[in-house]
Order: sequence, then C-alpha cells, then structure tokens
Amino acid sequence: MNQPEGTGIEYQKYVDVDGSQYKLHVFMPSRAFKLGARVAKFLGEPAVAMAGASEDKISDALSSAVKALTSNLHEEEVWALIVEMLQCVTFESKPINVDNHFKGRLGHLLKVTAEVMKFQFNDFFSAIGQAIADVTKKASV
Repeated sequence: MNQPEGTGIEYQKYVDVDGSQYKLHVFMPSRAFKLGARVAKFLGEPAVAMAGASEDKISDALSSAVKALTSNLHEEEVWALIVEMLQCVTFESKPINVDNHFKGRLGHLLKVTAEVMKFQFNDFFSAIGQAIADVTKKASV
C-alpha cells in the first residue's frame, strides 16, 4: 500500500532520473525531521525560497537548494548528509552504494538527491514557508 486511504501521503514513489528508475521510500518522522532540520539549518535563504515556491517552481528551488547545500557546508558534512538522504533510495530493488552507483555521474547524483529532497521534505519546507508568510503578513498589517 502506497498511502493510507484519505491522507494523500505517499510512502513510496518511483522517479525517473535521466532514464534510470529509482524507488524512494519515506523516512520515519523522527529521521525525516532531523534530516529536514539539518538541511534547513544549512540552506538558510534557499530553504525559505523552496518553502514559498509554487508547485511548478519547486524543481528550480530544489536545484538552488542543493547548490547552496554544497557551497555552505564542509565537504565531509555535505557528503555525509547526501549519503544519509540517499538511504531511502533503491535501484533495481536494491539499496545503492552511493560511491559505486554515481561514479563519474555527479550531476546525476545531484538530480537524484534533489528528487529525494522533494519527496521527503516538500511538506516540511512548505510548513516552514507558510509559518514565515503568516508572520510576515501579520507584521505588515
């Protein structure tokens, strides 16, 4: 079962990235929240932009967020976070070894990471963005 009836929540999703099919599995809330908080902490403005992005602009916002992630963190922290985020991904029904699977395909790695972020954290960043928008609206009144 992909989702509980009536909730609109997907627990798994297939994505096509550059012609390769990946299956994404939702993280448990405790892990997702911790990862989302780490991502938000390091992304700053891009996280807010992602939260406020319309559905048709979320891919652009995620791309900017991944770029910001790689420029704002120490490379070991970036790598550890990406590897941890990709633990929810299977390829051909098997977990992926990030080093082997993406060898020579760093652009592809970033695209898959962006898909994971979109799948795992879309509602998390949307909620943050809505809270910021609400506070901003109240402050301007």
